[in-house]
Amino acid sequence: MGLVLGYAAMNDPGFAQLQSRLQARHGERLTPAQWYRLEGVVTMDPFVARARETSLAVWLEGVDPRGDVHHLEERMRLAWIRHVERVAGWTPEAWRGAVRWWGVLPDLEVARWQARMNDRVGGGFLRNPERDAAEGRSPVFWGEAYPWFARLDGIERLEIPADVIDLFDWWLARWRRFMPEGATQAREWREWRRLAHAVRASLIAWDASGKEGLGWESRLLLERQFRRQALRPGALFIHLGLAALDLIRLRGALCRRALFAQAEAA
Repeated sequence: MGLVLGYAAMNDPGFAQLQSRLQARHGERLTPAQWYRLEGVVTMDPFVARARETSLAVWLEGVDPRGDVHHLEERMRLAWIRHVERVAGWTPEAWRGAVRWWGVLPDLEVARWQARMNDRVGGGFLRNPERDAAEGRSPVFWGEAYPWFARLDGIERLEIPADVIDLFDWWLARWRRFMPEGATQAREWREWRRLAHAVRASLIAWDASGKEGLGWESRLLLERQFRRQALRPGALFIHLGLAALDLIRLRGALCRRALFAQAEAA
């Protein structure tokens, strides 16, 4: 990403305060060696106890090590919602809508999968969650999952129009809408798009590759960009991308151990 994103915000004191918080969070993240040591703990109770001694404790609030996969998924989603809302609270007001909308990004592939499973016509996305529920089908999203929708210019829940073909392009257009005035001029918007594509690619790579290979490479690229974007809004969104990667990795580790315990008990 050649352009330093958000140069117009450099003089906003809110970003200086925000950066100190982001840097503190960034410095607390587990190193590769710490992740490998943690993942060497193969059973659930010791794994959760060890993880709670690290910065991952923030993601483990309310997690019952004996809970099933559905419990773990729910707790991870709630942890993500809390974190996005926390970061939005740190952020200058003009950027809060964009931060909250960014919080939807990690679930875009889930939405695509749900749409396919629900046999939606023509690859589009139906916009009737009530009918979906009445017919026993999972909606693409549900309003309760994202409590900040009501703060996004009157949006109370996410409804994806039926004529949407490219879900990510649709998400990008909405994200641009929530950006502050003047932050999305043509040249800078191209760089914001590149940033969003890079973070999304990292999320997909991590889900696909597990704990090795491309997942680590994409994470390292984002970490370099985080340092380049110091004191600028770009660092804010990269931080959320890196936080999502950590959460995805933790969620996978928890679910694998829960399934193993379930298989052993069967």
